[in-house]
Amino acid sequence: MSVDLITSAGHEVDPLAVEQRLLVHPAVLDAVVVGRPDALRGEIVKAFVVLRPGIVADESIDSELMRFVELQLPLHAAPREIEFISVLPLNRAGEVDRLALGAGRSKGVL
Repeated sequence: MSVDLITSAGHEVDPLAVEQRLLVHPAVLDAVVVGRPDALRGEIVKAFVVLRPGIVADESIDSELMRFVELQLPLHAAPREIEFISVLPLNRAGEVDRLALGAGRSKGVL
């Protein structure tokens, strides 16, 4: 499956690179990154994260994950939004359904 680059404030971000970084964090069980339309930046980096059992989804872990990505990737690649979900949606082929998470939508303003 081809994954589109996210263009945020003129910078191209590879969502797979951000996902790979998030998956290294000990609190993260699974993660998918998509571009969400934004009036100011064109798109922002949004991460959908499934936390490991026993980890509480709160502002603390949200900030920690953003900083964790910033340590290894350029600042513009860090998620501006993180949404914690219990399970990633899958399509009929058993792959993550990025369209269900908002990827591939018009890059216009919401």
